Amino acid sequence: MAALIGACQDILVHGRWPDWPRLMPVLLLAALLCALGWRLFRRHSGELVDEL
Repeated sequence: MAALIGACQDILVHGRWPDWPRLMPVLLLAALLCALGWRLFRRHSGELVDEL
């Protein structure tokens, strides 16, 4: 979380590009969680229609 906040500060406060290598773990975790969420959604999408 600190890396993400630091990157936002770099962009908004200092007007420079963020340190991309420092953001790699955050980006990889976000991609992994997004893929997991998509997989769970696709698996349970038929049940969602019944619930609604």
